[in-house]
Amino acid sequence: MLKTFMYYGNNTTTDFEEIKKYDVVLTTYSTLTMDSRSLNHVMNTEWRRVILDVAHAIKNPNSKQSRVVTELKAKRRWVVTGFTSFAF
Repeated sequence: MLKTFMYYGNNTTTDFEEIKKYDVVLTTYSTLTMDSRSLNHVMNTEWRRVILDVAHAIKNPNSKQSRVVTELKAKRRWVVTGFTSFAF
């Protein structure tokens, strides 16, 4: 079973030894761009894999969100998006 850490809201930390205990770390674009107290730790960690959902959120390469996520260090990078249509 994968151990998951939710890194956002009141659950951010600068203790990356603690975060290394988890298999999956979930966060948001806004947490990465606004959490300046721990951003250096996030940016200096080499992640095994970074998976970005809602890829259209970073389509503007000049946006802060786009710049921050492209600066993340990772062995693998995945960008996914999807479109769901509902009939009413």
